[in-house]
Amino acid sequence: MYGNQPYPQPGAQPPPYGGGGGSGKPAQVCLSWVPASNGQVPPRAVQVGTQRDGSPVYVSRARHGNELIPAKLVQGHGHVCLPYGGKEHLVQQYEVLCDSGMPCFGCGWAWAPCQGFNVPPNAIIGGHTDRNEPLYIGKGFVNGDAAAGKVYSPHQCAYFSWGGAEHSSKQFEILVAM
Repeated sequence: MYGNQPYPQPGAQPPPYGGGGGSGKPAQVCLSWVPASNGQVPPRAVQVGTQRDGSPVYVSRARHGNELIPAKLVQGHGHVCLPYGGKEHLVQQYEVLCDSGMPCFGCGWAWAPCQGFNVPPNAIIGGHTDRNEPLYIGKGFVNGDAAAGKVYSPHQCAYFSWGGAEHSSKQFEILVAM
């Protein structure tokens, strides 16, 4: 829970998963959503890869109606691109997922292949639908370009935006806590 809300709100930090709790193993899943706009890329943004032209692609999220949707931020563009309703939507106000952990403790997150479409129990929630259902953070490729997008488990796929359209894919990775 995030206050009275079941899923992340703008500026919220995902909760830690596993470890700690007297197990003797420290847990650190230090990811923060940093507000940004007009193409800004904050320091330590989580990168999913590059486009064919070499431009870095980062994890972001933005509002569309009553939904908070994981999206991609391409360096040099003045907006994020989010997949929704079969189209690619361009949004200038957004949040970027940044690694806010202490490097000496390592990274508490990783990308895991989504196999047989079972969302791992430690998948990190990156947003929500208008019915407050979780949207997870996916990483994949569309036409050779790296992309970040949303994973909606009832549809058993990830959605990425590219070329003005929303593209679904059954081959993707999902962000998880380690």
